[in-house]
Amino acid sequence: MTRALRRARLLLLAGSVLALAACQPRARRLLVLDLALTDPAVLSGIAEPWLGGGYHVEYRRFYPHPTRIDPTQYHVVVVLGGLAPEAPSDALRPADLAVLADWVRGGAVLVFGYAAGREGSLDRWIMTRWLDAIGAGIGIGDQPLRDSSQRESLSPEPQPWLVARADAPVRDAPLAPFPAGRNHSLTVANRNAVLAEAAGRTVIAAARLGDGLIIVTSRHALAALGPDIRPSTAPLLSVGDLQRTRAYLAALARWTRRPAEWARVPPVRRSRAIDLTGSPRPLSSAPVPRMPPDGVDAEALAPAAAPIGRPALPAWTRRQSVRVLRDDRLLQRVTLSGLRARTLDSLVEFLETAGLTALWAGAGVGAVAESAHWQNWEREAIRNAWPQLAERLQTTSIRWLPGVALADMRLPRDTVELDALGDTAAPWAALDSRLWEGLLRQSVRTIARLAAEQPEVIAGVVLDLGSYGMATGFSDPTFRVGLAAVPGDSAWKAALLMLPATARYDSLLESGRLRAFYDALEHATAQRAGALRAEVRRFSRQLGFAVRHQNPTIDWFSVGLLRGFSDSGGPVLLFTNAASTGPWLSVVRLDPAFMSAKVFEDNAGFWLDLADGQWPAPADSLARLVRQLTREARLPGGTGRR
Repeated sequence: MTRALRRARLLLLAGSVLALAACQPRARRLLVLDLALTDPAVLSGIAEPWLGGGYHVEYRRFYPHPTRIDPTQYHVVVVLGGLAPEAPSDALRPADLAVLADWVRGGAVLVFGYAAGREGSLDRWIMTRWLDAIGAGIGIGDQPLRDSSQRESLSPEPQPWLVARADAPVRDAPLAPFPAGRNHSLTVANRNAVLAEAAGRTVIAAARLGDGLIIVTSRHALAALGPDIRPSTAPLLSVGDLQRTRAYLAALARWTRRPAEWARVPPVRRSRAIDLTGSPRPLSSAPVPRMPPDGVDAEALAPAAAPIGRPALPAWTRRQSVRVLRDDRLLQRVTLSGLRARTLDSLVEFLETAGLTALWAGAGVGAVAESAHWQNWEREAIRNAWPQLAERLQTTSIRWLPGVALADMRLPRDTVELDALGDTAAPWAALDSRLWEGLLRQSVRTIARLAAEQPEVIAGVVLDLGSYGMATGFSDPTFRVGLAAVPGDSAWKAALLMLPATARYDSLLESGRLRAFYDALEHATAQRAGALRAEVRRFSRQLGFAVRHQNPTIDWFSVGLLRGFSDSGGPVLLFTNAASTGPWLSVVRLDPAFMSAKVFEDNAGFWLDLADGQWPAPADSLARLVRQLTREARLPGGTGRR
């Protein structure tokens, strides 16, 4: 193809894109760029107030960086900060910052939502230096705010509620406090930049740049109406609480459409060149493209819809709800038999008093399945603990869910899973054959044999994934599997295999094949999980499967496992730390500080965590609270599943 033909094709494509964009006025179009590559369903809460404010909201998941054509199509860009380097994620590029600055100067609105807490320090660092360089007078603090008034709270980090500044220019904002997730304290050079505060500290601020506007807040505040990438420790909220949050976010969205009301927001001071030396991680030097790569599309976001067609609950739950206590003390190798018996007696008493249906306890199967890496006394201790636990539960209606944690495996860890930045994301490459053949297969087979001997006790196996995330899959074993199924010629693939792990993500991103790569990894995971499920069914027909994932941001590895383990013989459970999305039967971690029957609304049930052996409250009072919770969920007219 000649250069003239390539140029004509590019102009034709640009014209087609612009023609489609013309269906919605630019002034009412909003683009979401999420550097965490979050599933679209998780962003429904972020989209809701902007949709209510009159915007058409689009999300470009597999190219989360601005392009030159974007400012001609969108009036608002919401940039959601990534999780790097603490968790798998993409990150801001230096080239992104120049495009964002020009975009805003032309009259657009930039909303930057940083990740708060233990994740996202890289993008907070970059954005803080950019805000300083342009003279915005806004800085992002390093530590999340805590509600010091809740000293007696059982929550490890209670989050203070927000209050709109009474004389701020955002019209129709509620003046009563409202919940908005995790936030850091912002520093501001001008009081007029403050839009909202929490515990007397600035948490939402704005600055004018040219004819446009910059708003800085946390991505958790923006997602306060729906799922989030990290669960909040705020109480389960009442309708009135959420209404105030919804009212504020809707008022903020409407305000961005009224430039005449931005006059009281302070303009940026004199700008200077940005200094990004000393970055916590090497930054990408990729330039800004004119438009997204071929095959990368933005999809329209809509408010969350009620889940349709979720499978029925497993039979062992008695078709009511899943109510589980997690405790890993029972099968520790150093636990003496007498101590284990006393601990088990107290646990059974708690389980029965609280009306719980299952005990999730680590099975310690690695000591048996991988005997070459364990000592004889360790294997014997685990073997002796299994019948002791099963015999005690036989006298009850409580089921045992043996747990297998990928982080506890003792196979040689010479291949770790790598994320988009080339950092270690998990102790095992997700598609390493040794993980599946030498560890998962043997461990799950061992539990299946136990379940065949104790079918009335062992209901299913819980696979704990640990820290696997979306922007992973760049270790050699996993990358080879995904790349083999991606469209492209053999020479291009061979060149990618020769690249260091730090360059693989960007290469797929810029080629427009990132989505195909993750789809291939998900499919390969589902195939392996399906084969494992079929093999296990030969030993135990009734054994179910569950997957534990820390956050509701389900990634390719989790979805692959859930798809592969699902079959008509029994639904798969998803244990999460917060309400999940999608067609899965999610079991939500219950914070004892904030018990409410609301946990039964869209979920299969809840689980309590006693993994560290410490009760979050006196056992007898906690058991009564849990029992009362399940009763309220079954009351006519209540909020829970019935």
